[in-house]
Amino acid sequence: MFVQAAARSGGGKERRRQGAAAARSGGGCAMREHAHNVLGVPVMFTALVVWDRLARLPETRRRVCTSNNETCRCAAMLLPAGGELFSIYIDGRHGMFVQAQGEDDRLYVLNARWGALRAVLPPDSSCLVVVYTNRAGKLVLGVYDVLRVGGLDKSRACVFERQALLCDLFKQTPPLDGIERHWVGHEASLFSYMQVTHNVTSVPFEVCNMLRLCSCTGTTLDEYEIVLKPLMMRTNMS
Repeated sequence: MFVQAAARSGGGKERRRQGAAAARSGGGCAMREHAHNVLGVPVMFTALVVWDRLARLPETRRRVCTSNNETCRCAAMLLPAGGELFSIYIDGRHGMFVQAQGEDDRLYVLNARWGALRAVLPPDSSCLVVVYTNRAGKLVLGVYDVLRVGGLDKSRACVFERQALLCDLFKQTPPLDGIERHWVGHEASLFSYMQVTHNVTSVPFEVCNMLRLCSCTGTTLDEYEIVLKPLMMRTNMS
């Protein structure tokens, strides 16, 4: 079964095809465990959804990095073990579509279990999410960035302005089962936080690595970068 959905012919689709053949990498984390819980039926490209409104989801570099004085103010997040990244778009009719990282030429209807995300984001909105299993064994969809809200393009805004907007959106929404805001902060702040054993154990998921999302100027990286876990969690590992 196929669902009709949007695609602008030419530029938007072709740009998204580039890099689709590249292998996805999660720095040692398990990949594609959660696809069946996220990806619904595939969409046949016709002419209803505009590809350029889907949030661009960078690949993750295979080479790992270390944190240093030059990267301390880069935007980063803790990557849950087994976490997988997806781009989600809610169209003007509340239709929900999703792409998996590394599959820029494929579009799916979002699995209905995440329909409550409409309570957070209005129609014509796009976001980036990480899906993982927490320490309690519960599947969680963590929203870590928002690139479009109610038809307004936010992709050029500072990453921390988008974080403030995302925080406000969740504050205005009653708690949702399995849908959370996934915190993004300065790399140095995450690094310091994870040096404390109590903090490591209090995080509701097992940490795989730290994922660098933006440069120190706030520009989204062409490829996300894995920051070595042993450096950021040495207290817990000793």
